[in-house]
Amino acid sequence: MRRTAAGWLSAALLAAFLLLPASARAEESETPPESADPPPEYTVTVDPAIRSGSVRADPDHGPAGAEITLTAIPEDGCELVSLTVRDPDRQEVRVTDGKFFMPAGDVTVTAEFREKAPPPPPDDPPDDPPDDPPEEKTYTVAVTVEGSGAAWAEPDAGPEGTEIVLTAEPEEGNAFQGWTVLSGGVTLNGDRFVLGAENAEILAAFAPDGEPEPEPSPSQDPSPSPSPTFPTLPTRPARWNGHK
Repeated sequence: MRRTAAGWLSAALLAAFLLLPASARAEESETPPESADPPPEYTVTVDPAIRSGSVRADPDHGPAGAEITLTAIPEDGCELVSLTVRDPDRQEVRVTDGKFFMPAGDVTVTAEFREKAPPPPPDDPPDDPPDDPPEEKTYTVAVTVEGSGAAWAEPDAGPEGTEIVLTAEPEEGNAFQGWTVLSGGVTLNGDRFVLGAENAEILAAFAPDGEPEPEPSPSQDPSPSPSPTFPTLPTRPARWNGHK
């Protein structure tokens, strides 16, 4: 079979490749292909018309999908109101916690700042609590016993106007004789009275059964004495002396 010049050349090149060391053949086979072009990068422009503060982008450029961090810097006495990012079509790019992902195009950042509201005035100090009402004065009731028995008042103390109830219990063979007001200016109504504006003392009298009750004291106004009587003188007949 006759070979052409091209066939002889191909055979010679194949033989030369086969005669290369194995390491040389491996390096040649691992030569990487030429790298692709880097992705395009887009810029972040901060609106220069922002007032009362500024915004910094980090980084200020990057390919689509790159994360960009925005830092708002308000002037003294001001605060950030809003932070907006728009793509070339004026569509708003979502910003979360001051970060966004670069779209496939340049973006513009705008921000709004405003003066901080003045702090609220301090709360008025609480009004002084009202003075406690004067403590109500309490008066006592003392019960003195005369004779054989027991007596007490209930309650035995209280403010003016308190109703007091008196109780008397004679011992066996004795009888209760009655109550007497010794002091306090109160008026008894049976076994009760209303406490006044002073301490009161009441006497409870007991006496053995069968002992006659004391006679009432004589009245201060004795009954009038009978009018004295006078004898009736006899009448004499009148005499005529001749004169009319």
